[in-house]
Amino acid sequence: MTTYVRIIDNRTTVRFPASIPGEKGEAANRSGCVQLSPSYAGSPTLTAGTEKAVIRIPEELKHYHLYDVGAGVSTHSANGDVVVMIRRVRNNSSQDMLSTPITIEEGEHDSIHAQVQPVINSTHKQVQEGDLIVFDVTSAGSGVRGLAVTFTFIP
Repeated sequence: MTTYVRIIDNRTTVRFPASIPGEKGEAANRSGCVQLSPSYAGSPTLTAGTEKAVIRIPEELKHYHLYDVGAGVSTHSANGDVVVMIRRVRNNSSQDMLSTPITIEEGEHDSIHAQVQPVINSTHKQVQEGDLIVFDVTSAGSGVRGLAVTFTFIP
């Protein structure tokens, strides 16, 4: 089972499973996906900006840490890279969870193909219940639709 976070027309749905098939107990990894721009025909293209999506960490993920991230688009950029930063907000303090942001290079559909891969900041990777995870698009490329960011938290 996967954690799904969908942002479509400013409506958000978040589900964190109690466990994942094949894994036992509370130590199960939790994965999720945030859709930052819709991909349907006629939808607006991605724009740069802060707080494109925000999720709240539930009790099930307290003391977990960010382990893996990636991103993909349904319509690639015709000009310029797409760059996404993930921040953790705790007690009114915002910290980047990535030392190197997620990049989808011009003409590509997924960050897996980027020359420079995202790097998780070891100082700010742990989450607590009530933390907000904020997704910022620092560069939107041109003509991009259907941006989705995936992430995995592990104990």
